[in-house]
Amino acid sequence: MDAHESRRINLEYLIGRHGGGVLKRFADLADINPNYLSQIRGGARKMGNAIARKIEAELELDAGWVDRPQEIPAEVRDVVPLIRWEDVRRWRKLVETFQPTDADRWIPCPRGTGPSAFAIEVPGDALDAPNGVSAPRGSVLLVDPDIAAVPGSIVIADTEGPVPEVGQLAIEPAARYLRPLNPQFSVKPLGESARLYGVAIQVIIELLPATA
Repeated sequence: MDAHESRRINLEYLIGRHGGGVLKRFADLADINPNYLSQIRGGARKMGNAIARKIEAELELDAGWVDRPQEIPAEVRDVVPLIRWEDVRRWRKLVETFQPTDADRWIPCPRGTGPSAFAIEVPGDALDAPNGVSAPRGSVLLVDPDIAAVPGSIVIADTEGPVPEVGQLAIEPAARYLRPLNPQFSVKPLGESARLYGVAIQVIIELLPATA
């Protein structure tokens, strides 16, 4: 990995760590034009040496920190990686060797979140509720596999689809179900052996696209 790619990935981590995931907030903190950072974040341009050194100076990082791949110990991190839906089933294995450079985006999370926690983008409209708790398409869920699911939890679970799905867990004496928050979608039964991959603990709704 070259220095420019390390800079882009480290920028994403720093936006989560110091800007709460909000580019404009981080840009103000680092005293850098947010449009310039947005272009770097989206891959439209590369971060130059002057901006790399300015970020390090403003955040009191060691010289060259932005250029190098960084390891983030799970016990001290307050960001989690945004992963793909096709990686959910094998996440418990992936997390053992997961490196900061393996994620394109890092999402801020509450302190104390489990070491296997991850973030994932909501792919459809099943959680887009007309009122109450809602997670519309494109929002991001923070998911903790170490939290026990209870009836009413928003969970990621195995259904009959090619990838796991997300919904509200419903438990009856003889069956478990995955309920949508959007009444236009159908309830899906969960088989006896269907795995649960984590409980959603927070939803993040960005008012602007990630590269805006």
